[in-house]
Amino acid sequence: GRNISSNAANIERPRYGPNGTSRVNFANITQEVAGDACGVSDLPGGNVNAIKSNKSSAAYDYFGPEGWKTYAESVAFFEGSAGSVNNHGYMGMYQFGAAAMVSGGAIKEDRLVVRLKESVRAMNSRGGKYEGYFKSQKEADAWAVRCYTKQSDGTNDGSICKAQKAGSSNKNNIKCCKQHILSAYSNSDVWTESAKRNNVNSAQTFLQNPDYQGKVLIPFTSRKMQSLRKMGALGSVNNPAHVAGLLAAAHLRGEKNAAQLAQQGLDKADGNGTPASYYYKAIAQTMND
Repeated sequence: GRNISSNAANIERPRYGPNGTSRVNFANITQEVAGDACGVSDLPGGNVNAIKSNKSSAAYDYFGPEGWKTYAESVAFFEGSAGSVNNHGYMGMYQFGAAAMVSGGAIKEDRLVVRLKESVRAMNSRGGKYEGYFKSQKEADAWAVRCYTKQSDGTNDGSICKAQKAGSSNKNNIKCCKQHILSAYSNSDVWTESAKRNNVNSAQTFLQNPDYQGKVLIPFTSRKMQSLRKMGALGSVNNPAHVAGLLAAAHLRGEKNAAQLAQQGLDKADGNGTPASYYYKAIAQTMND
């Protein structure tokens, strides 16, 4: 499912411009959308103590089955459909990047980096269409690692990837991280045993398996919850609407930016201009409702 509440749907979506920043009164935002929320104990199966756990299921255990379903569906509402891939190679209902696929237990980090390096080197190799774009193997390998850590071709809109066509002579296409990510995913050795037990061993089988995408979301979100707790950014952990909103902000812009939103009122947007505060508002309101 991909759902938010009707109240959340009526929240105005501000636009800051790509990667824009603004100051907001976070205490007022929290009061507005989560101030009257029920506690975790009111969620069937919810366990407030799970927020202190380092288990890969900590986020699911905190919200309980029904609360987790609400959170996952509201994130998917904003992120994507099961079979979607964006211009930078983010995939599925929750638009997982390569680092998220590793964090969620679907991809092996060491094998992924090896395969990314192979992909970039192959396009840069002697006799290839893009021969010599990178002046050394070290330079090519550094770009491959950047594709893993940043998953961007250096543009805000993915225009290099978007412009990629079969037979194109545009040398910028070698920089397109999307093609290197998908090339790496085509090798079954990058996928974990957990993924393979769920019949996932390629990008295509991952995109065809929304149930497994939901399984990956649990440890991915649990790690973000643990990071936010260590940063002291979670505030009232007995308020599941607040916690859901902050996790959603971290899903959009990472834990550091979510913590800055909560602690400093520093509100950062993604490459499409959507601010972290909007994810917080819409998903906290949905959990509240």
